[in-house]
Amino acid sequence: MNGVRRKLPVSRPMVPLWDLAVVLDALSQHPFEPLEMVGLKFLSLKKALLLALTTAKRVSDLQALSTRPACLQFAPGASKVCLRPNPAFIPKVVESAYKCPTVELRAFHPPPYGSAEESRLNTLCPVRALRVMWTGLPASGEPISCLCLGPHPTRESHCPGRDCPTGLWRL
Repeated sequence: MNGVRRKLPVSRPMVPLWDLAVVLDALSQHPFEPLEMVGLKFLSLKKALLLALTTAKRVSDLQALSTRPACLQFAPGASKVCLRPNPAFIPKVVESAYKCPTVELRAFHPPPYGSAEESRLNTLCPVRALRVMWTGLPASGEPISCLCLGPHPTRESHCPGRDCPTGLWRL
């Protein structure tokens, strides 16, 4: 059987099964917008996907991001955000020169908008999603203090005392 596999290797399609343009277009419309009126579930999904796409980090690296004042810092005017992992986080692959890397995200098409297209593109800004998540949802009145993306459903929550709304493993 191994000889057959070598002569006729299994070919896998190199094209993803989903279209990024379709996904990003959906994120800029209802039920993901207007962001200030969106429920926690859709806000968490949008934040998780935008962070995953813009940082290209592993799930464990994203789950290690912390909201401690030393780890989550917004620039004035929400023009950028600096994210750092929890200092206790140990990465999957430890490099000899590992030192809590900082992730810096700049705002994507911030106001003032020159056109309707720039306004639409701003709906895809991960800094904006983090800012709304950090300041809390007006509908619930409860501030969000956890930047985690949620545990795997078979594992215990890594956020003591909180039920994290959305797991990145679902994306």
